[in-house]
Amino acid sequence: MLRNKNIHRGFTLVELLVVIGIIGVLLALLLPAVQAARESARRTQCINNLKQLGLAIQMFHDTRKAIPPAAVGLLRCTMFGLIYPYMEQQNLYDIFEKQHIQVAYLTSDYWWGETLTEEQRKAFSSVSIMVCPTRHSIPAGVNYEKRKNPRNRIGGIGGPQSDYAMVASADEPYSDLYYTLVFRTKDDPDEYAQKHQRGIFRGAIVEPGDNPIDYTNWKPRDDFSRVRDGLSNQFLLGEKHIPKGRLGRCVEEFSSHLDVSDIPNTYDCSYLGEGIYPSAIRCLVTHWQDDGKTPVDGSRIGVRQPLRQPNEMYMGSPEFAGFGSWHPGICNFLLGDGSVKSVSNNTAFDILAYYATVDDGHPVSLP
Repeated sequence: MLRNKNIHRGFTLVELLVVIGIIGVLLALLLPAVQAARESARRTQCINNLKQLGLAIQMFHDTRKAIPPAAVGLLRCTMFGLIYPYMEQQNLYDIFEKQHIQVAYLTSDYWWGETLTEEQRKAFSSVSIMVCPTRHSIPAGVNYEKRKNPRNRIGGIGGPQSDYAMVASADEPYSDLYYTLVFRTKDDPDEYAQKHQRGIFRGAIVEPGDNPIDYTNWKPRDDFSRVRDGLSNQFLLGEKHIPKGRLGRCVEEFSSHLDVSDIPNTYDCSYLGEGIYPSAIRCLVTHWQDDGKTPVDGSRIGVRQPLRQPNEMYMGSPEFAGFGSWHPGICNFLLGDGSVKSVSNNTAFDILAYYATVDDGHPVSLP
């Protein structure tokens, strides 16, 4: 009996299920490797961003013979805006110069009023090297919503966000938020805040006086000789700790006085202007022993991963706004010599404190 040679035997249902199962297992094995490769690429880009910022700071120093100041003044342009010309953002700096942003309050009045066009706001929010690619949910060009009371100038400021902040080291035992007062220059004639700032960045030198135009005459305060332990032993910038649920959030409404109930909303404010809340600058150590070389136990901040619940720690402490990244287990820091170190979350606090401080007398090495 002849068989029909055109009849082909197909897969049985069982065989098809077995093949699908094998493919599923292979995908399950492959997916973590793909995710790890993507995170490795994002981490590399994040490190490159910090290196570019470090190069801009070095170029500012080479040109002006000084470290860029932490800010021109309270609620005015921060270091990040001052180095725009050295990070291929001359067009944005030209907007600063044309509109006297260094003398204007950088509040929501500025960012959401008629001073800037929508295109200019988008340009300020699209500086890609200011945002780490590992950041979740919030792209580089997103501004937080306009506050309900834009005329209230206390605290948060409209403008673009960043994953990077200047590293501060404070030595003042009475105010957990002291280190943000480093921006209070012209209205602090005794320079109290500047004297107790032991990080590399301090506020600009601005002549006292009531005339706001005086801010156009600012000048940098320090050069690299300020760093007594050497630039390779000094943190400049680090990745900011922004917990889950706080990405893209800044204070939407302020009372007329400092209220710690507002603090949980200040994780992700603008990097271009600084008020009394830490956004463009954050602290690694706030208190030292009388010898100036030993951090006080109560000031141990460290680095961390994003918290599941932002209220897991006491919000009245600067610990709520320390350093930490979305990279598993590490946080990237830019050093004064231009290198970037991926610091383990388990790094001893004293080592972090020494790297944050210009005059502690402890040249140490990261593990």
